[in-house]
Amino acid sequence: MLSDHDMRHAFLFRVRIIDFIPVDEDDDVRVTAFRVNHEPVTRAFGYKFEAGGKVIVISGDTRPSENLIRHARGADILIHEAYLPDYFAKVDSPEVAARLGSYHTTAEQAGEI
Repeated sequence: MLSDHDMRHAFLFRVRIIDFIPVDEDDDVRVTAFRVNHEPVTRAFGYKFEAGGKVIVISGDTRPSENLIRHARGADILIHEAYLPDYFAKVDSPEVAARLGSYHTTAEQAGEI
């Protein structure tokens, strides 16, 4: 059992608000995080991996956004989150399905990006 003192210190962490920041870099790879649009979630990120002259971008959980497109431009591979609108409509109420659809990317939109 943790004491009150232990509990106060068990969940300490540092938060940094970023728009674009190198996450890690060594001689082989550079990893960069960048903001994506997932409103109402305000801190959602995509990631860009650069190594050996190649670039892989992972969209993270997002709707289409200019910042994602900017970071993905010229990438060798883009791994993009996508949803099927019919799926949300089958498993959720119309209101919830519409809300979820407003901050995710359809497969068609991902293909356009």
